[in-house]
Amino acid sequence: MILVDAVLEGVVDHRCNLVIALGVSVFAACASGGVRQVSIRAGDAADPAQPLATMSMYVVPNTRMTDTLLEARVRAHLEEALLAKGYKLGPPESADAYVLASFGAVDEMGKSDIAAFYPPMTKTTRTAGGAVIRRTYAEHVGHEKVDAPINSVAVILSASDAKLFRETGTVRTIWQGEASTPGKPELVKRMVPYLLVSTLKYFGKNSDGAQSIEIKDREIKGWLTTK
Repeated sequence: MILVDAVLEGVVDHRCNLVIALGVSVFAACASGGVRQVSIRAGDAADPAQPLATMSMYVVPNTRMTDTLLEARVRAHLEEALLAKGYKLGPPESADAYVLASFGAVDEMGKSDIAAFYPPMTKTTRTAGGAVIRRTYAEHVGHEKVDAPINSVAVILSASDAKLFRETGTVRTIWQGEASTPGKPELVKRMVPYLLVSTLKYFGKNSDGAQSIEIKDREIKGWLTTK
């Protein structure tokens, strides 16, 4: 399992170094035909300092991402998307909220089909009158649903109280969105655009629990290539 980690580092100065470990516990099935099904859970933290809509944002570089080129592209697209939504961007020294994106492969528990061998058996039942009825079943192979780890790709997008972090080093999340979809680790670059679009649909909003939504190929144009 590859942990989805995030770090607020160097926001105020080089002495600021805080690691946030994040995990995702939702998954969704894939869909074909230019549509991707994504599981999303998003919402505000309790008692935010002020409405998210009034805050200036600073998109924090995620220094824990090993693919630095992809991380930089994700950060640039986040800034463009926030501006398009009407948010203001500010420098790290004065921004109201720090926005951070983490992405990677995770193992999530879900129901998986497995082949099950059933040996020959004789089942005895009784009629309403009490007569014994025996039925013999030949050996056969069937399918059962079992709990098993499923390869998934996940994105976590969060906004935290920047002023509190600058003054105390404490991270207080005021909004967080988690999105995931089944996919092998090598598909991270392909899946990240769908997951980012999903989280941004709910940025600053509450999804009222886990939701399964469809993201069409045309919705990720202008983000990252899917090829």
